[in-house]
This record gives sequence, C-alpha cells and structure tokens, in this order.
Amino acid sequence: THIVVSTSLDAKVEGCDPKQHLVSGEWFWISVQLNCCANETIYKWKGQRTKHNFMLSPNTAELASRAASKSVSKSSMEVLDSSNCSALPDYSEHLLSTDDLEILNDSPRRLDKRYAVCKEMLETEENYLRALKIVVQVFKEPLETQLSNIDSGLLTKAEISQIFAKIPPLIDVHENICRTLQSYIMHWMNERLIGKVWLDHAAELTPIYKAFINNYDTAIQTLNECDQTKPKFHAFLKAAESRIECQRNSLPDLLVRPVQRLHSVVLLLKAILEKTDRKNPDNAYLIKAKRAIEAALTEANESRRQTDSYAMIFKLSSEIERCPADILSSARTLKTELHVLSLGGEDEWAKTRNKQMSIFLFNDLIEIVKVRTGNEDGSTPTRRSFSNYSLTKQLSFSVLRHGKKKYKHHQQYMLASIRRIQRLAHTDVNGVFVLSFRVSQGEDFWVAQCLENQEGELEKFLREVYKLVGRNTLVEKVDFDKDPALLGVKETVVTIKKALSYA
Repeated sequence: THIVVSTSLDAKVEGCDPKQHLVSGEWFWISVQLNCCANETIYKWKGQRTKHNFMLSPNTAELASRAASKSVSKSSMEVLDSSNCSALPDYSEHLLSTDDLEILNDSPRRLDKRYAVCKEMLETEENYLRALKIVVQVFKEPLETQLSNIDSGLLTKAEISQIFAKIPPLIDVHENICRTLQSYIMHWMNERLIGKVWLDHAAELTPIYKAFINNYDTAIQTLNECDQTKPKFHAFLKAAESRIECQRNSLPDLLVRPVQRLHSVVLLLKAILEKTDRKNPDNAYLIKAKRAIEAALTEANESRRQTDSYAMIFKLSSEIERCPADILSSARTLKTELHVLSLGGEDEWAKTRNKQMSIFLFNDLIEIVKVRTGNEDGSTPTRRSFSNYSLTKQLSFSVLRHGKKKYKHHQQYMLASIRRIQRLAHTDVNGVFVLSFRVSQGEDFWVAQCLENQEGELEKFLREVYKLVGRNTLVEKVDFDKDPALLGVKETVVTIKKALSYA
C-alpha cells in the first residue's frame, strides 16, 4: 500500500501501482511514533505537502486514541509549518532587506583573494547558523510542545534541557556576527574590519562555548540513553532526521558542529590575514581576533579537561573502599596508573606480600590500593576504564551503591614524601622496583613487581613519577647481583632479598 522513499536526490521509483502511496521516510517514523498510519498527503515523496488539519489519514483517524490525537496536533511537522521553517532556509532573508539582497546578488565586485576568503567565512557562518537553528526548530521545539502530553513517550523537560539548553545562546551571538559579516560582504570595501567583528564578540563567545563543550558529553550521553530506552523518541528522532532540512545529518552530527566551529574560525582568520596587506587597518584586528578566538578555544578545552579529570577522579574514588575524602580536588589530575604485585617491604608493607595492588599517580600524590579478587568482569580496571566517564547532572551517586568495591585503600603519599625510586636488575626477576617514602618515624620502603602486559610500562611510569617529584629524586638503577649495598643498610638488603624470593 505504501512505498517509502529515502531523501536521496537520485532515488527513483519505477513500476509502482497508482494506488500506492509514495511517501517519505519521515511518514514511516511518524507512523511508528503515533502507532497508527499518518496522513500520506502530508508526507508525499519529493516534499509535496499540503495544508492540513489532521495528521492521520481519514480511514485510520477514528481508530486513534484521544491521547494520540492530542500528540498529533502538536507534531513536529505542524510546529515547523506554523514557524515557517522551510527546507534549508536561507537565514540571510531574515537579516537583510529585499533591496539589500538584490544589491548583494547583482552588484559587480572585484573578486580579489581577500574578498574570496572573507566571503568563504560568511558562507561557513551562515551554514553553521543554519545547522544550529535546525537543531532548535526540527528537534528542540517539537519536543517541548509534547511536554504537556504525558502519553507522548518522548523526553522530559530535564532531558530536553540536558541535550539542547546550550544551543540558543550560541544562536544569539552568531546571528549578530552573521548579520555584520553579511553587511560587510554586501557593501564590500577592502578596508572592511572583518577581524574586529570577531574581536568584538570574543568576550561573549568564551563563556557560551565553555558551557557547551563542558556539557557536550552530557548531551550526547543523554541523547543515546533516551534513543535506546524510549521507542517513541527513537521514532521521533528518525522522522526528524529524515527531513530534507537535515540533509541526511543525524542529531549527533549537528550537535558536534559547535565543538568544531572555533577551530574553523581560527583557520579562516589566519587565511584572511595571509591575504591582507600589512597596511590594511584590518591587519591589526585580524591578529588580535585570532589570538582572542584561540584563547577562547583554549579556555573552553581546558575547562573541559578539568571537568573530565574531576569526573574521572570521582569515579575512581567511588571504586575505592575507605578512600580519603580529600582526594577530590578540582586542582588534581590523574596522570597514570600501574598494576603491580606487592613483594613486601618494611613494617606495614610486609603484610601486603603477594597481594595484587594498583598505584594511581596524580599530579601531587600517589594512591596505593589493594585490588579485590573476584571482580564482576574478572579484570583489573585501568585508567582507560575511567577515561570515558563524564560528570553529568544525572549523576545520582549510583556508582557508590555497589556492595563490594573494586579496590581497598592502603596508603596515600604526597609526591614530596618520595625519597628514592630504585629500579632493580636481577638475573631471575624482571620488573622489580623499590619506592622509599619519608614518614614521621624515618623511612618506609616497598618492593613491587610490575604486572603490566605491555613492554616498557614500568619505565614509562617511573619516568612520570620522577618528572612529577622533581630532579632531586632520581630513578636509580641497581644491579642486585653485583651491588646490593647500594640499596641501603644491611637490614634493607636482607628484606629486599626476601621480597625477591616471592617474585
């Protein structure tokens, strides 16, 4: 009864029955969302749509429930029609008068290299602004109209906010930038201050891009979770993405655009600067604008790094039984970790002999933990298992509810308390090292053997410790067979020799 045609421009339909409905992919997903047949006249192939009052075809309208009818009345199609959102709209029409557009299209202009790059900047800005508005008009606003319908099965207000809340501020600033660039390109003069346009808005761009990039992982995580757990939202998403406005871009494709935009602007400013004479008044503005946008990008990325780092440490702390609370600090970053077998050592370290342990190296301290046996997945967690963790508003401390945590806290030392790092060479044992710590009673030392599978991991770890501790603490290489006395007093040598027997 129906033939669903993709949005591909080269799609062909041959030999179909005149009674069959040729409809777009959006019709299929709207029908899935509504759990009934959508009105075919609205979703005719090639975008042929008519004014409508009902989303359902006449022969199925009576079968739909009142809830479905209410949902339909506020569908994405109806909202977009009422907002005059056309396929890939040219937003310059909303920013310039008809006379201005005629001047822009008809007036002769010397197409020098500087003008060509400036025009390219305008075109990319228009395309970027168009993508942002599609996110709002095709996805955000239709979802918001469904909030009053508790049976819609779509998104909650909180979920909509988590995915889309950072987009409107971007649109506000970039509309102003785009409007000024359009005016300059339309009334082109070689002395137009393109750099000043970006420099004037740099202070506004910094906080909104910081907010967007910090929230990006949360937005994508929320989107993916809702897509997987809410069938009606999945259908809505597919229907919206099949619209011609999206040009076959998925919502994640559109949401990643702001992450890429500032870097593109920096490259374009650099290209314009190369085509601008040093005597041109725009030269100084382009240099300042390039630096300002680079600074905004750096600040946004650094903020993202700090957020990710804090989230990673929070996740790690939730997996350590009796973890010291002061491990959580916005100034602390997790550098690397090493999985080891404890061979014993002095005092309390002797009790850890033959225990699997992990060393988590931070920028200012090391956290040494015992690895619990019998993990659910049978593996030892690594930093990589924490690297994909993001701190979201949905965090409900569920990670703290496990009955048995993966690690148990053993010792924590500030890096300044590390007195010596010794790498042992032995004919029968590989990967053994000794860490000596300053303590109130004097000095403790611990002997451990690296259990990492990848060759060179121990050297890499010890070099990182050395770098963080400072040059006063050297990584000493000691040949235990030839010069055991280099390890210290006789009692220390005896203890280490005993520890090596367990390797």
